[in-house]
Amino acid sequence: RLFRGFQIAAALLMVHQLAGKAARDGYFLTWFGPAHLPEMVAAAAAFSVLASYLAARLFAWRSPARTLPYVFLVSGVLQVGEWVLLPVQPRTAAVLVYLHTFGVGAVLFSGFWSMLSEEFDPREAKRKIGRISAAGTVGGLAGGILAERLVAWFQAGSVLLLLSLAHFACGIVLLTLVRSSPGAKEPRKRTHVSPPAAASIEEPRYLRTL
Repeated sequence: RLFRGFQIAAALLMVHQLAGKAARDGYFLTWFGPAHLPEMVAAAAAFSVLASYLAARLFAWRSPARTLPYVFLVSGVLQVGEWVLLPVQPRTAAVLVYLHTFGVGAVLFSGFWSMLSEEFDPREAKRKIGRISAAGTVGGLAGGILAERLVAWFQAGSVLLLLSLAHFACGIVLLTLVRSSPGAKEPRKRTHVSPPAAASIEEPRYLRTL
């Protein structure tokens, strides 16, 4: 169940990743043009650094398994807000979508893989992460096709609803996995204990195993 859940979550994550890139560039280039793209990329990179720093502090305080599902749900709510704002203030919405997909999307992507690495031991991960990544690849292909079809069938703003739905669904799937995984419920302990002398002997063997 845990493995299948992570496959579904990876597919949803990549649906958002590919469709989000299309929406991000499409909205910005429509309302600002390519001349302002370098400025936007620089601003988004700075925002991404700040978001990564805050996420690292958050994950150090509470494990990704306990925080990431709720961050996905909040991200879905924010994208609904961007969809509402797009017809009213398209230039502001275009900037917000760019920052969201560039900065928050990257944090959620890395947080997902951190959560995955905590749920499987190294031997399990070696067998299963490739198959989870394959599900993500299928999701990325689906995201690109869905983004193109939604714009053709409806209007450009409809892609934001797809992005919101993908993050909502991903958050619900991960929340279900957390509730069924006893280890994910335990709070992260911030204790600093000196390792025993035997650890220095076993450490090279453990590193070779990893």
